[in-house]
Amino acid sequence: MTREELELAAGIQEPILEQELAGQDLSAAALSGAQFMRCNLAGADFRHADLTKAVFVECDLSGCDFSQAGLDRVSMLQSNLSHAVLNLPKLETTSFLDCDLSYVTASIGLISKTNLLKCQMTGARFAKTATSGLALIEIHFDGTDFSGCRFENTAFVKVDMSKTMLSGAEFGRCMFADGHFVGMDLSGMTITNSALVAADLSAVDLRSADLSGSLFYNAKLVEADLRAVHAPNALFAESDMTGVRLEEAQLDGAVLNGATLDGASFEKASMIQAMLQGATAKAAVFRDANLTNGDLKGMRLELCDMRNVALANAGLQDIDTQESLWEGVDFEAVREADPERSKIDRYDPRDRIER
Repeated sequence: MTREELELAAGIQEPILEQELAGQDLSAAALSGAQFMRCNLAGADFRHADLTKAVFVECDLSGCDFSQAGLDRVSMLQSNLSHAVLNLPKLETTSFLDCDLSYVTASIGLISKTNLLKCQMTGARFAKTATSGLALIEIHFDGTDFSGCRFENTAFVKVDMSKTMLSGAEFGRCMFADGHFVGMDLSGMTITNSALVAADLSAVDLRSADLSGSLFYNAKLVEADLRAVHAPNALFAESDMTGVRLEEAQLDGAVLNGATLDGASFEKASMIQAMLQGATAKAAVFRDANLTNGDLKGMRLELCDMRNVALANAGLQDIDTQESLWEGVDFEAVREADPERSKIDRYDPRDRIER
């Protein structure tokens, strides 16, 4: 079909079926509403073309150039876009289902209200792209480069992020469900007011990261390095934080209720008004931490280093201390604030300090 015939078919919404259109010059073509089905468009030039509301089903779009094209409200199903170029001012209300986006080169001002489901994105590169309302579900990342991208209100569902490049990327109000980050270097990363549910962040380096207001529910942070992290009001409830390093972390107002903290280190951490109700900590280090106004009710502290911890006005009812070290702790401050709060497992732990 010629360019004119394609534009006519698009205008009357007539499906374009099984056409050989490889390498065709369709730059600035008027193809709004076009319906391409099982067409070979490999290497076609779509620069500045109007593809608004177009549909591509089982098409070969490999190597196509979509620079400055209008791709809003486009649907792509089971199509091959490998090595395509997507340099666009925006991409809005577009969907990609079971598509191959491997080695795509993209620079998109803003991706919004767009869904990608079960797509391949090996080697894809998105340069300083911003998103809002993007959903990435069951995507295969491998060498995918999101360096410098800004993700807002974006959902990542059942994705392995460990093979992505995120240098300089920022995440705000994002959701990660069942995500995999094992061993990643995310030091200095900004992940604020986001939710990471059932995510695996084992051995992740998050030193000096900004996690303000983020939620890590039922997450796995085993042996993760969060030294000097900035995480006020963050939530780590029911998470496995075995061996996590949080020295000098900012955790004021953080919630760690029900968390597993065995072998964790909170040395010199600021945990003012932090909540640790029902958390378990065996051989954990809280030395020189500030737990002023904290809530440790029902916490299990076995063989922990609590030396010089600030506990003024902290809630200590029903905690189990089991041979923990309490040297240098001012229990008079606890008792003055609320006499009931000094009842730690029916005894004053200073009586069992090991020197």
